[in-house]
Amino acid sequence: MTWVNGDSFQGQSKNGKENGQGKMSRENGESFQGKYKDGEALAASVGNGTFIWPNGDTYEGEWKDWQQHGQGTLTYGKGESEGQKNVGEWQNNLQHGQGTWIIPDGSKWVGEMKDGRDWNTTGYDEAGNINGKFVNGVEK
Repeated sequence: MTWVNGDSFQGQSKNGKENGQGKMSRENGESFQGKYKDGEALAASVGNGTFIWPNGDTYEGEWKDWQQHGQGTLTYGKGESEGQKNVGEWQNNLQHGQGTWIIPDGSKWVGEMKDGRDWNTTGYDEAGNINGKFVNGVEK
């Protein structure tokens, strides 16, 4: 299906509405791949799916009310964070809970995030040596 505004849907449909697995692509470059029911993506309530922004940032995981919520992975596209990944728990579009921030050079931060901020995390260089730490949101 393709609409006049350039948006399109590829996937299963029923009675002229998106129904089942599919991918909605927007004219602005955004796309969402996941499950649809009666013309609505289940991520609008609760579900799993993949959202891709025009710059190539990609979130794959659980959604609630169109917000990243539950287990998921955000991979950064073009820009200063290109290739970095945030893997773990999400709440209201922010990392919240256990997670890992992976940097392409092999370094990473591992631990607890709170409202999108390092809370109790440890940083490791590419050789696995500790190179930083946050305790209760304060860098040590």
